[in-house]
Amino acid sequence: MRSRDLGAYYENAKTEELSTSMNTSVIFTKGVMWSGTSSFLNSLFRFGILIFLVRILGPYSFGLFSLTLIIVDFGNDIGDFGMGPALVQKQNINKRLLDSIFWTVLIGCSTLTFIAVLTAPIVAHFFHESILIQLIIVSSISFIIRGAGLVHKAMLLKHMLFKKIAIIECGSTIIFGASSILFIYFEFGVWSLIYGLLLQRLLDTILSWCFWKYRPSFQYNYKEIREVLKFAKNITGERISYFISSRMDYIIVGRVLSTTALGFYTLASELTTLPAKRISTIVSGVAFPTFSIMQNNNDGLRRAYLKVNKTLSLITFPLLAGLFVLSSQFVHIFYDSSWIPTIMPMQILCLVGAIKSIMHNNGAIFYAKNRTDISLKWGVIQLVIIPLPLILGSFYGLPGIAVALSVTYICFFVYLQRILNSLLEIKIGDYLNMLMPSVAYSLGIILLCTISKGLLNRLIGNNIVLEVSILILASTICYLLIIYRYERNLWAEITGLLKASLKPRAT
Repeated sequence: MRSRDLGAYYENAKTEELSTSMNTSVIFTKGVMWSGTSSFLNSLFRFGILIFLVRILGPYSFGLFSLTLIIVDFGNDIGDFGMGPALVQKQNINKRLLDSIFWTVLIGCSTLTFIAVLTAPIVAHFFHESILIQLIIVSSISFIIRGAGLVHKAMLLKHMLFKKIAIIECGSTIIFGASSILFIYFEFGVWSLIYGLLLQRLLDTILSWCFWKYRPSFQYNYKEIREVLKFAKNITGERISYFISSRMDYIIVGRVLSTTALGFYTLASELTTLPAKRISTIVSGVAFPTFSIMQNNNDGLRRAYLKVNKTLSLITFPLLAGLFVLSSQFVHIFYDSSWIPTIMPMQILCLVGAIKSIMHNNGAIFYAKNRTDISLKWGVIQLVIIPLPLILGSFYGLPGIAVALSVTYICFFVYLQRILNSLLEIKIGDYLNMLMPSVAYSLGIILLCTISKGLLNRLIGNNIVLEVSILILASTICYLLIIYRYERNLWAEITGLLKASLKPRAT
């Protein structure tokens, strides 16, 4: 595609998705709607798959997959070398720049695959699991597959084509679940997840190429990407340090305790960080391009940030409060008695999940303000600090790890929020006042569920499924009534934006 044609295509895409009759708030809401629908369906499907896989594979195989994912997720996190966010943030883009970035990323991902193959025996020896050699080598092919679609996904995000992104995510998740179940049926064991992961990455890249009609040509110009690299290098450094620090608990559990213990811990961590991974990721994925539009408007950026974090806390805090109270019943309903060691770490990690959910948008602010240097420094600080408390906590088993992580993240939250409040000129009192309703409502849910559990046991006996169903329904209704009564402005604003975003536009 020629530069002139590509430029015309970009303008058509902008005209299609970003009509001038729509303000930024409506665009943001439409993005959240599509991303939210996609994430809800993905979460529902992944939850069903997780239940099935956990029951069939057991803690040990699930722990093996978690160890493999440490390497796979690392390659995926740094596989774009910061080029994806740089494309979203950059204002002027041409075909030569896209080609240069495409080949840079593809060569980089191929190099990551080569490094993974070389280091697989070292990783396997470190965790005392020889099978990790084959698992890591095969799964590292996903780096190259994902890298081939990075430019396409970044351009879809840049132009806020969230409907197409939602289709890609849902389709790839379905293929992962369906193929993994099929391979398990034919008794491939833990390899079922590896093959399912490769097929998921492949479909993701194929759909990205279908939805964004950029086709790379054999041209490369270092001058074109030199400016992008300045932005991207800090992001890459931050991602490396942040990834290692965020997976340090997995590494220590797998190395100091056991692979089986890691299976228990992974399930607890997956369930308690689900709001941060799904709900917060929805908003942060939409927030970054939206914040980038307002990067020179500090007042608007500050209001948007506070509003987003308040909305997130009103959703994620009560969900995790409910999981904290009902964690024992949850494990008994969806899993079996062999997964009981998951319960206590899950309850403790609910606090970590709540903190992570409202910290998720911090990176979007730093990127939008072109302060990736802060992200890099913060990632290094985490990497240096986090191992010691986790090692100390490991002497007390999984609960000790969970407590150590919770205390560490409380300290992280206080420190990083002070930096971000200074950047956006937010008073700490205003930020805490914004969070207080969410905290109060969540404590109310804990109190309501705790009291109701005792009453229901007397009325219906030990029918756990009925008990949990009644508690979820009752607490949901009560919470919605509270939001309608005490958060009337937010309720009216959200419903108003939904109506505006759903209203057909004049052609």
